[in-house]
Amino acid sequence: MYVVASGSNIGLLNSFPVGKVEYHYLRPLSFREFLLAGNELPLLKAYDAQMNSVAAHKQLFDKLTDYYFTGGMPEAVSTWYALSDRSILERINTVSQVQRDLIAGYQRDFGKYSGKADASLIEAVFNAVPAQLSEVMDDSVKRFKFKYVFERKSRYKEFESAIAWLEKCRLVLKNFPIEGRPRSPLAAYAQENKFKLFMFDVGLLNHMLGVNYQELKRQGFEYKGYIAENFVQQEMAVVGFSPTYSWNDARAEIEFIISDRQGQIIPIEVKSGKRTRAKSLQSYIQKCHPSKTIKLTGTQGSGATETQHFVYPLYFTEHALRSHILSDDW
Repeated sequence: MYVVASGSNIGLLNSFPVGKVEYHYLRPLSFREFLLAGNELPLLKAYDAQMNSVAAHKQLFDKLTDYYFTGGMPEAVSTWYALSDRSILERINTVSQVQRDLIAGYQRDFGKYSGKADASLIEAVFNAVPAQLSEVMDDSVKRFKFKYVFERKSRYKEFESAIAWLEKCRLVLKNFPIEGRPRSPLAAYAQENKFKLFMFDVGLLNHMLGVNYQELKRQGFEYKGYIAENFVQQEMAVVGFSPTYSWNDARAEIEFIISDRQGQIIPIEVKSGKRTRAKSLQSYIQKCHPSKTIKLTGTQGSGATETQHFVYPLYFTEHALRSHILSDDW
């Protein structure tokens, strides 16, 4: 057995012999893996059992806001738990330094490995992703805008190679909006020049935007739906959905739509806070008549008690995907 270990895939984008290598991609830790890293077995047991109680919800949502801060990068998570007996200020500052070093490392790699792609253009796009996400308040994330990202460039073709490089290195996650009535396969209806871009790690997203830990714990992020949306995008990537798709029609928009194993399109509405009224979801139901719907919110949710319209707390995103999209129950 021949084993090659690498700290980064950025320098290994090509030159592998055909048929000799198996690709295994490591993404940031999922929320469940974050709980596992903390070695809090009772809480992990509650998570795996999808426990729907006030006490479990309070603790799991508290851990979710911790995860929003640390993200899933292994060193950031390891540092967070290793300093659990230290002051909260020391934990925050140390994890922030880890994140700062990671961002600096990626920026160095832009120049080292980008080849024909312009390193400064790649960095501009990378920095523009969190900047554009933060422009959204309590609305859904909007399509990536090329204007003002880089001087004298405003068309997709001028950014295509830089975006492709970042996506290939898994530093951004792509979502394609679908208009009209969506059908399977969704990829057939995507337009290559119209998409949303998310950060590959929610912790680095918040670090780049300067969103502090105290603000997250106060749930001052409730109006910042893009954080929850980025989190859901990450959880979807973990279970194999990349790229993802969304839906819009006139003024209605659904953050994610997924085709299940029967080819049925299932809408997933994301609400970051406790206000769960979803006019867009009602519009989708009236126009597209889905067999089931999923809503992910900051509330305790109803989970498996429903038969068609399911409401889950955000931290159960992976459960929702595995139960209703990846299930073998035909």
